Order: sequence, then structure tokens, then C-alpha cells
Amino acid sequence: MFASIIIPTKNEEANIGRCLEAVFGQSTSFPFEVLVVDSGSQDRTLEVARRYPAHILEIAPSEFHHARTRNLGGTASSGEHLVFLSGDAIPANDRWLSALLKNFEDAAIAAVYGRQIPKPDATPERVFFVHHRYGTERVVRNASSNGVGKHVLHQFSNVNSAVRRTVWKQLPFPEDVNAYEDFSFAIQLAQHGHSIAYEPEAAVLHSHNYTLVRSFQQYFDSGVLYSRRQLWDGQQRDQIRADGLRYLRNEIRYLRRCRAGYRIPYVLCYEAARYFGLILGSHERLLPTALKRMVTSHRLFG
Repeated sequence: MFASIIIPTKNEEANIGRCLEAVFGQSTSFPFEVLVVDSGSQDRTLEVARRYPAHILEIAPSEFHHARTRNLGGTASSGEHLVFLSGDAIPANDRWLSALLKNFEDAAIAAVYGRQIPKPDATPERVFFVHHRYGTERVVRNASSNGVGKHVLHQFSNVNSAVRRTVWKQLPFPEDVNAYEDFSFAIQLAQHGHSIAYEPEAAVLHSHNYTLVRSFQQYFDSGVLYSRRQLWDGQQRDQIRADGLRYLRNEIRYLRRCRAGYRIPYVLCYEAARYFGLILGSHERLLPTALKRMVTSHRLFG
């Protein structure tokens, strides 16, 4: 088997049908298998998934863990390459899988992640974010890449990604933190001299609209991870602040150009929530556990 597509799901009734329809509609010259790992869906996710020739692995909701569940999918599959796809990510065309995996023709590439395209219901600021993060130019990064901060160097997204099985067996997704396993995985790869490719031709439809509270919580968890991975220092903080201010200026220009200037007051609050969540999370060791449990998005503290 050349590739195994691993799709974690929970209550994805609204998306899993379109996702699997697009996956099984891929035009490829190689065989692939599909494994749906469901963690206790209460809707019709499994009923819909069983209409397709996918293997289904069910786990209890309490067993779900962003890294461990993906490692479980890797163990339960047989493909030479492991493809990870979120249940709410819809391949944009029938060349998605081939475009993703063609990167492995380069022996230096250990992992690849693809482009995300905002869904029709995305708010203007989320459209800007997705287009900013997932551009149209192919990029290859490794530890020797110059001119980027660590928050850019280690960009990688399991919403739409692929990893060589040989690399994953040596460096599985780190299970010590139940969040941003893709970011931690990218750190591992860089430390071991591997390269990661970003492939814009391997595109999926995927986006989420976040509230101020949800955004604060997510970036709090990001700050926790930066601290625990020992990536948070004065230089990194200054780089993130400079990049953040540049991003905000470009975001405001974009909103004005697309006649969404009415969103600017909200966006200012939104970006402030993200920044202060990141700063607070980076100092999580100074905070009481009860407070950290209140503000974490991924239940990092039990």
C-alpha cells in the first residue's frame, strides 16, 4: 500500500460525507487505503462513513488525544506514507493526494503539508488569516532556513499533511502535550535535520470562525507549548511581536479593500486576545492550576 489516509472524526456528520466523497474520487496512479478513527460521535458520522470503503476504528471519547490518536492511526494502517486529514477538511480537487505525495520524490523531504482554502462561511478576518498562512508559493524549510522566526520555521498542519512512515516510526507525534502535535512534530524534524515542504497544489477547503474567548484559549495553549518546547526567549518574543504588528497592519488594509472596515474594532480586540493569550501561556508556570484549567482550550491541565 503506497498511502494510508487517516481521518480523525467526532460528530462530523455535516462534513464527513463530502470529505470521503472527495478522497475516494482522487485520481492517482497508486493504491491507497482510508482509515476513519472516530472518538465517540453522537451524530450520524459513522453511519455516513460506512457508506464508503473506509476502515473504521472506534475509540472512546476519553481515549482521544491529538498526538496519540494519530499515532494509533499510523500503527493501524499499512501505507508507505501516512496522510492525515481532518474530518471537516474537503480536498479541493481530484489531484490533491497526488500533489501532496509527489513531494516525496525528493529524498530530503520527511513531511509535507498542503494549502487550506477558507470555506464560504468564513469571516473576512479568517479569510485573511487562511490566505496569509497558506499562500500560493511552494516552500521547503529545515533547521538551516534563514530569515524566519521559530514560529514560522516549525509551521506544519495535520489538517492536511503527509509523513514518510519510516520517519514517523523513528519520530512519532510527541504525546506529552495534548495540543499542537503537528507543531511539536515539526520541531522534532528540524532537530534531526529533516525538511518539511509546504505544497499549495494540495489544497483542501477548511476554516473555522473563532470567538474572542476561544481565540484567547487557543493562543494560551500555544504559549504553553512555546514555553515547554523551550522556544520562548527574548528574540522569539520580539520576532512574534514584530510579525504580529505587520500582520495587523496588512489585515486592516485587507478589510478596508474588501469593504469590511466595520470588522476592524472587533479585529483589534481579536488580535489583542490572541497576543495576550500567547504571553500568558508562555508564563503558565507562574499561574495556579485552577486558573490554567479555566483558560486552556485543549484540557492541558486535566
